[in-house]
This record gives sequence, C-alpha cells and structure tokens, in this order.
Amino acid sequence: AWNAGYSFVVLAMWRDVVVLLACTVPLFAATLLRPSKLMRAILYVNALTSGVAFAWFGSRLRVEGNRVHGLEIGGTGNACIRLHATMTALIFCVVTLFAEADRLYAVQRNLGRQELRRGFTGYLRDAESTEPQDKAKIMDELTTSGLEDDVGRAIEVLLVTGTSSPTWRAAILRVGMLENAGQVHLALPALVWASWAGIGIASVATRLEFWVSSRGLGMCSSGLLEVC
Repeated sequence: AWNAGYSFVVLAMWRDVVVLLACTVPLFAATLLRPSKLMRAILYVNALTSGVAFAWFGSRLRVEGNRVHGLEIGGTGNACIRLHATMTALIFCVVTLFAEADRLYAVQRNLGRQELRRGFTGYLRDAESTEPQDKAKIMDELTTSGLEDDVGRAIEVLLVTGTSSPTWRAAILRVGMLENAGQVHLALPALVWASWAGIGIASVATRLEFWVSSRGLGMCSSGLLEVC
C-alpha cells in the first residue's frame, strides 16, 4: 500500500513536470527566433499551454491545498508547493504576453529601419540633401579630415541598431536625450539568476532532508520507500 501510494505521487509529480515543460519549452524556443509567423504561432501555442497549466495547478491547489501528507508519500500535497506551481504557471502566462509585445516591437523596429534605409545606398556621398550647398560643404570637410569612412560606418551602425528609428525619436521628444543607452546593468540579471539558483538548491536540499529523515525513521530498511 505504501509503495502504491508513493508510485502514485511520483506519477503525479512527473505529470506536473510535463505540464510545466509544455509552457516553458515553447517560450524559450520563441525567444531564440527572429520575428516571424513561426514565432507568432509558437507564442500562441505557449499562451494556450500556460493557461492550461495555470488552470491545472490552480485546481489542484483548491482541491489538494489543505492536504499535508507525511514523509511516506513525499509530502507533495503541501499547500505551499501547489501555490508555488500555480504562481509559476501564472508567471509564464504574463511572460508570454510580454514576449508577444517584444515581437510586435521588433516588427515595428524592422519597419522603421527599412524606412530609414529608403533612398540610402550605404555611401555618404549618395545621400540626399534638401540643401545641396550644405551637403557639398559637409563632404568637403569630411574629405579634408579623412573621416568620411568613419562617419559612413557610424551611420551604418545607427541604421542596423535602429537607434535613429521613429520610436527613439519619439522617446527623446517626450523625455529628452537618452543617456547611457548602451550601458549594460549586471545587478538585475545576477539577482534573477541567483534567485532561480536558490530555488534549485532549496529543492535539492528538501529532497536530501527527506531522504535523511526517511532513513532516520527506518522507512528505507523496511522497504516503504523506493527512493532509498
């Protein structure tokens, strides 16, 4: 009976893992793709699977949240575990919405980049100007200084990165000049990675404590637990 109960819990745990993977794998796969119809389809699928996962874990929290089983079946009925799984599924639902917003922003950036490149051959001398005299004066100064190629490469960088896109110009008009736009902050990514690492370490420590407690109670020697 004990082994049957434990086997049922293991099956339920694997079922939970499959549900979580169904809303995790498509999301990470979509983040590796460029904006396309395939990316949109994957995000739509992930929105569906994330909603199913949230409903799945939410229903289990409501039904099994008040059941706290003992060590003999792994203690997997704890309300905290069910709540954590439900919140994780909800997080994936929210992140999927933000991923779709990122995709739409990327499409808008591509359109803005194409608009900026319209009529530009990649060479500064071929650029159009409303004042031919000003263009001739600028080109003479660049030729004299020997910086024509450097300026051309700088313009190419601005076009490729979308720095001169309509979105950036609108942001500058609203909040002023954007400073340190190329700066990378390391504190927040480190915090996120450390938090997830802490969750993994806590999970391993919990399983280890469960194993030690089981041996102390003599469940391993009596054959009540298969994990031994």
